[in-house]
Amino acid sequence: RDRIVAPEDVETTCDLFDQCEFVSLGLVGGFSTDYGHVDSVLGETARAEVYPAVLQWLDAQREVFESSDIPEEVQTLDEADPVASP
Repeated sequence: RDRIVAPEDVETTCDLFDQCEFVSLGLVGGFSTDYGHVDSVLGETARAEVYPAVLQWLDAQREVFESSDIPEEVQTLDEADPVASP
């Protein structure tokens, strides 16, 4: 159980946004355990269960971004941008 924010609160917040998809990182979401806030990154099974789900989501977002009508110069981060570069 997440002690930082309740899943119900995250789901309620997600409902406020049209393109938000709530995924429960827990038994109810098909995972082997109920991940807490930090467990989703550092948990014993996070690498095997959570990381692939995050990568799949990131890949899907990249595909949407690359297929959009956003001009190429906007899609590419400017190397001189202090926010984009450490």
